[in-house]
Amino acid sequence: MKPLPWRAVFGYGAGDAANNVAFMTTTMFLLVYYTDVAGISAAAAGTLLGLVRIFDAFADVFAGRVVDGAKVTRWGKFRPFILFGSIPLLILAFLNFHVPQIGESGMLIYAYLAYAAMGLAYSLVNIPYGSMAGAMTQRDGDRAKLASARVVGATLVSAALGALVSPMIVPGPGLQNIFTRVLLILIVIGFVLYMFCFFSTKERVHRPVARVSLRDSMKSVSSNKPLLLLMASSVFFLSAYLCLNTVQIYYVRDVLEQPTLFPLIAGGQMILTLIMVVAMPKLVTAFGKKKLYIVFSALVVLGVRGHDVIGRGRDA
Repeated sequence: MKPLPWRAVFGYGAGDAANNVAFMTTTMFLLVYYTDVAGISAAAAGTLLGLVRIFDAFADVFAGRVVDGAKVTRWGKFRPFILFGSIPLLILAFLNFHVPQIGESGMLIYAYLAYAAMGLAYSLVNIPYGSMAGAMTQRDGDRAKLASARVVGATLVSAALGALVSPMIVPGPGLQNIFTRVLLILIVIGFVLYMFCFFSTKERVHRPVARVSLRDSMKSVSSNKPLLLLMASSVFFLSAYLCLNTVQIYYVRDVLEQPTLFPLIAGGQMILTLIMVVAMPKLVTAFGKKKLYIVFSALVVLGVRGHDVIGRGRDA
């Protein structure tokens, strides 16, 4: 099999950049929108985000089974989900930031439905997108390039949101207009990135997938202790990661009172991520995946603790 052209590698990276236009925008700013614009209480908004995250776990299972059962078309098995799922996903991301003033109960119902619908749409795009790497090539080197391109694409979007959008999110009567303009721009950017991903990639490896019942899948998972431990670890890690991204804007804006730090934080995160993308293969070879996972997990805990100490120091 021939090596993947760089156009395909860049295109695949653009796909995760597009995914994060919707995902990271809602992760970073939706809670702020609920509390500062829609007028939903922090307790109700936090409960909403937590419950819909639980729903997302079941949405992922549903989306995975839909993707497994999909037929191979002239565009491949996974690429059609990107083509036809991207527009609904981006529109739903926009609608999440436009909660109508229809009373407290009505606003909450709308917010729950819009966020849950976006989560399902995201699963139906992101899961086939992730599976597409295995269908593009069988070469280990090329798969490593695709994985790196995915990380870079997601990191660039997260950094751009932190550096360019976060400083704009200040309390005031014009905040809804800011969100509207930002979301319209992001929808256009996300659509262009999705289309670049679709037209620059090609599925060249097709494998038959055995149909396994949900009961058999659950039985297999429940008897695999290492997999259960890894799943639990991933749940805790991703929960902490998403929580940090969600509350970071409050922390920098309201606790530190230093909105000028947003570009510095975003730039530092981007630089460190790009460095780790290059260094990680060598670190894995030298120390192994398990040791590195434990070490970097400990660094995450220390980082969270450091934020807490700084915040309490300012309060004192």
